Amino acid sequence: MDELIQLNINDIFQMRRNNTFVLDNSIAEKIDAITKELEPQYSRYLQKKSKKSKKPWRESRKTLFKTNTTDDKIKQSITINVNKIANNNYDIIYNNILEILNKHMEESYINFTLESIIKKCISLPIYCDVLSKLILDLSLEIESINIEHILTIYEQLHCQLIRNDIVISEKKLKLLNELYTDNSKHVKNNQIGLSKLLAYLYSYDIIGYDKFNSYIHEYIQLLNNDCPILFPTIIQCMCSISDIIESNINNNICTTLLNNLQLHKDNKYIKGSLKFTLGDTIKKLKKLSS
Repeated sequence: MDELIQLNINDIFQMRRNNTFVLDNSIAEKIDAITKELEPQYSRYLQKKSKKSKKPWRESRKTLFKTNTTDDKIKQSITINVNKIANNNYDIIYNNILEILNKHMEESYINFTLESIIKKCISLPIYCDVLSKLILDLSLEIESINIEHILTIYEQLHCQLIRNDIVISEKKLKLLNELYTDNSKHVKNNQIGLSKLLAYLYSYDIIGYDKFNSYIHEYIQLLNNDCPILFPTIIQCMCSISDIIESNINNNICTTLLNNLQLHKDNKYIKGSLKFTLGDTIKKLKKLSS
């Protein structure tokens, strides 16, 4: 089968004029021989293809929630409203959530609502202000909302993001670096969300001075460990806290933040826009403390 099928130029022009293609016997025989030789391979290909599982070209659409029970539907409704909240629709969403909780006053739904709000605060720091206000307004309207439970949820998340397997000591510093190296963007976002939530909860008197001050000192301890990956994030967290509580900042907290931020203002890990942010924060704190 190493012979070539050849056509001369006259044959080609004749085919174009007549719009036909007639093979002479020799060429037809060669094509038949090629077909017979390839047929077993093609048969094996078809058999192999038929054994593969046939998937539909359009897979079934995945659902975010399983709404098999009334409990699932209520939680779905709460989650949807929490996820939709923004400054321009706050009143609508607040009333929607309030209506759901007034109909279903069980502790499980109230706790689920608080947890959903707080977790969104941390994962999406940009919404911390409006979500913190939602926590406050719901706690004022619904008597069964326990402020202690809000603090418990916050404390659990604080432990998870700040203290979980991260003891402030030399032997744990390597683990801290690995944590931020593996998932630095996600962890940084959560840390900033956590710090903003802390500041808003303090501003709304949900977290008291003593507890707030203890959290601030944990951030300071992290700064003093001089961890290159963690350091810029903690500086950004402390700047965010300072900006949020600026209007009602306590003199002691103001002095504590100012002294520690000034101490680290020339740190080699602070670069780019963070350097300007830190400088602006220090100026504000100096003005407030004078």
